[in-house]
Amino acid sequence: EMIYPFYIFHQTVIVVLAYFVVQMNAALSTKTSILLISSFALTSLICMLLVYPFNFTRRLFGLKQKV
Repeated sequence: EMIYPFYIFHQTVIVVLAYFVVQMNAALSTKTSILLISSFALTSLICMLLVYPFNFTRRLFGLKQKV
């Protein structure tokens, strides 16, 4: 049920995090791992804290209201 909100937020989160990760002095594999893990965690956190619990934001993303 959270696929659509996750899809909407993930690109923005990746772009913002990548801006900072690219500037790090680390190997490409390290940067990729950091970006992958942190973007998934942050996007999941946004969805679970800002969209899932509130009926207003659920409605904005086309989800059914919680009863």
